[in-house]
Amino acid sequence: MRRLISLALLLLLVTGCGTVDDKKKSMTLQSTIRAYESTIRWADFEAASSFINPEVVTEPGPDPSVLKGIKVTSYVSTISGVSEDGTEAHVVAEIQYYNDRSMSVMVLTDQQIWRYDAEVKKWYLAVPLPAFK
Repeated sequence: MRRLISLALLLLLVTGCGTVDDKKKSMTLQSTIRAYESTIRWADFEAASSFINPEVVTEPGPDPSVLKGIKVTSYVSTISGVSEDGTEAHVVAEIQYYNDRSMSVMVLTDQQIWRYDAEVKKWYLAVPLPAFK
């Protein structure tokens, strides 16, 4: 009987730890997305690039000379899905921006894929920066 109780307690402890890890991973994802949003919102594209995993994204991002004329006026994002194992998240962001070159306000929809690196316990963007045109 004691073994059964001990086994049940151990099982609860192990599943409880998994839940805590999942919650921590989810909170880290949300704070990472907010930090990324802030860098894009303030047009700090160099800082935004630091969220990208260079081992996954090998294609070049937008032309830096084009980015100099971009002023983001609105950024609204939504997590549209998370994988079953909680290591990949899909985010859709609607970005409204002003382009100095065209002197117009434009809107783009940015489809983001975020992947969790369990070794460093950090989320990385698996797509390049949005193409502001």
